[in-house]
Amino acid sequence: MISTTSRKTLERLGISLPEGLPHKEYAICDGPVSVVLDRSGGINCVEYQGPRRTDGPRRGAFYSNGIWRREAFFPEPVISFALEFEGSPLRAEFKDLLLTPFGVSGRFLARGATFDRAVWIRGNAVIFEWSASARARVAFEVREGFLAHHNEDDAAWDAPVFDEQFCALRYNLRRRFVVGPAAKINTRHRHEACSMIAALSPAVHAFDGAIRRLRVEFGPEAPARFVMVFGEDLREVEWLWRDAREQRRAWLAEQIARYRKVAEKTPRIAVAGWPSAFEEMMRVAPLFQESMRCVRNAREVGLRASTRGYGMFHGWDGEWPAMVLNACGSGDTVLRYLRFLDASRGPNGAIPMCVDYDFGPIHDHNFRTPDMDRELGDGYHINHEMWGLALLHQYFFRSGDRAALEELYPSFAKSLRAMCGRASKFGLVGSCFGGADYPEQCGRPAFEDRRENNTLTSRLCGVEDMAGWYSGLTQGAELAAILGDEQTLRACVRTARRLEANFLPLFYDAKEEFLIDSVWFKEDPVHRNPFLRLTSLLAFQGYGEQLLLEVAERLAECVRTRFRHPELGLAVAPRDRRDEPVYARWKDNWVQNQTRESLRLARLAGDRELLDLQTGLFLKHYASDRLIHENLFHAYPGGRYKPENLDLATSWWQGMSLFAWWMGLIEAVAGLRFDRGPLEYLLGDSGRDVALRNFHWGGRRWSVRVRGRGRWIASMTVNGAARRGICQIQPRGKAFDQEVRILKTDRTPEHPVLLSAGACPVRDATVGKGRLRATLLSPGFVRLHFWSPRPPVLDVNGRRVRVRWLSARQEALATLRIKGRLALGVS
Repeated sequence: MISTTSRKTLERLGISLPEGLPHKEYAICDGPVSVVLDRSGGINCVEYQGPRRTDGPRRGAFYSNGIWRREAFFPEPVISFALEFEGSPLRAEFKDLLLTPFGVSGRFLARGATFDRAVWIRGNAVIFEWSASARARVAFEVREGFLAHHNEDDAAWDAPVFDEQFCALRYNLRRRFVVGPAAKINTRHRHEACSMIAALSPAVHAFDGAIRRLRVEFGPEAPARFVMVFGEDLREVEWLWRDAREQRRAWLAEQIARYRKVAEKTPRIAVAGWPSAFEEMMRVAPLFQESMRCVRNAREVGLRASTRGYGMFHGWDGEWPAMVLNACGSGDTVLRYLRFLDASRGPNGAIPMCVDYDFGPIHDHNFRTPDMDRELGDGYHINHEMWGLALLHQYFFRSGDRAALEELYPSFAKSLRAMCGRASKFGLVGSCFGGADYPEQCGRPAFEDRRENNTLTSRLCGVEDMAGWYSGLTQGAELAAILGDEQTLRACVRTARRLEANFLPLFYDAKEEFLIDSVWFKEDPVHRNPFLRLTSLLAFQGYGEQLLLEVAERLAECVRTRFRHPELGLAVAPRDRRDEPVYARWKDNWVQNQTRESLRLARLAGDRELLDLQTGLFLKHYASDRLIHENLFHAYPGGRYKPENLDLATSWWQGMSLFAWWMGLIEAVAGLRFDRGPLEYLLGDSGRDVALRNFHWGGRRWSVRVRGRGRWIASMTVNGAARRGICQIQPRGKAFDQEVRILKTDRTPEHPVLLSAGACPVRDATVGKGRLRATLLSPGFVRLHFWSPRPPVLDVNGRRVRVRWLSARQEALATLRIKGRLALGVS
């Protein structure tokens, strides 16, 4: 079992907690099943998300003492274990824990005997195991008070029964059909979910009217094992029961092999002066994301939002963490998820916010608004389309899988062309993001169409949506050039040019020195929404940062001074505005969404104080808790941070949160960026030496070591060969292992520096005083970003090219529509 024979093997896949769980709950999962463990060792919730589910946001079967974020049904765990040893009860400890993505094991000593316990999941089955150095008894206890509380759709439970044939308890949840089933359908299959809890050795069943028990004797030679299996009908769970009994060892070996494969390609990062637990956290986090994979079929997988209790498959809940898995070399999972996204497109061809796992009705947002039937660019969640495109872009440049690109690109290209066709003269299209109710914030009358008013489902243009739109246009142009799609390339470049010219006038508030929430683009001039919130920093995603370079320092200062929070580091809204009614109901939840972008802002702006503020508080809470909550820093407005104020004090493996801090720390602290195609070093100074190793990208395994202080690169070598004047990191030779060494300096260079060439490979570069020469291999579209000690002259193949000069940063931007080998000169 996990706690004995495999513990050393599993230490590579998990986190050790000798003291036990630091907080009241911890969640593990494997696809459709999650288990929420109580700090005492019991089970607060077991959730099954099967494909046959009625229409509702949280569906499936629950064993729970208070599901989701609600007042508890009863205080005790819904499932617990009662031990008897030497003729009297024995309190089971929950210490010396090994936490893995799919299982938990622990060991404790009592009355001279050693007891081992484990809970692990494989697909639709949960295995519970007990062993001891002496004879004892254990009872699997189910508090049936949970039966009075149905799932979200009020589907009723059948009366529970004890099935002597299988030595099992049966709990079956009836299906609430939207349309009544035909009379000829066998009633044995009229269930939303069926489950069995069985002992895999002889057991005694007892029921006292409140608690149902299965009691088993166990000892050194005969462990006690229980299995909980879920399925779609009564017969399916019987088959699973047999499989669990006969294939348990093979299942465990299969799980270990699966997660070991991910672990072998997970990056390792070490930061000078930071605790070793930080490296452990970065290493293990992607493994927990792998546990959220739900296999749809042989070609598709979904990614659930969290290890605990979240029934919807939102686009970003899978798109963001899939980028983490992509960075860890989980190419098969990422490709199958991209196919799942493509198969989930709505009637208008767009990726909806909720990509429903059972392919039920497609909706704009959750399940409260009409079916997705709007034209592209007229009020739907545009960012889900752009994040999906970003994922495809990253997958292609990591793997080089052109066949997958050719398979999946056409749907994105069709969406891009449709939205470009509906873009306003400013380059804007209707999206669905914004901070709160639009009429409430702006004081204007409500629109007749209610969909125009709630900003989560409206036709507003949110600042982060439009920055994501710009990033998607640029990445779409790169992929279009690679595949020779001239029609899409022209549309993307034309729309991006309009949006770039109008973005800051529309979305930057010079008086507040921050980004405004959204605009109503159907008016001319547009009506602007002055709401301020930290999540607007999502505008720094991808190429969106290039729209904001001119104001990065002012934004960073505003965040550091006005959004500062004494316990949390950053608050979700300006502290000097929190008493205003429109802000009062907002909760602080910095980590979940925009951690990556707030960290990137600090690095781009050269604001070490802001960077240290964020990373310092992050490490402080991690060190005190040893785990980071799913909703870390989720305290009520005006209240001081206390763990008991958290809505949900469970694990930190929520997909969005995981992506935000994992990517953010690699970019802002290690300085490595990989969302442009080739690897790039992001200029800046984290104030610490950093070593990143075992990073798989572009068919190579990278090791990157950064030493010294300062924004600039004093020297960079790749496998011993010097690289000067560029931040793009290209491999040297054909060796699989590539070693990068970067030495930092505060000394400003005397020559231009090519900060980024986007997806275009830079083959070589030479520098001299005041000049840079480089050779690029262009597919037909290049987005250049470079620094120059003076206003530059850019020539490409001997012809001068116009640039956009950002004088405050001494940086320039340019777009090239030239294919083939480019001789680039900056002077």
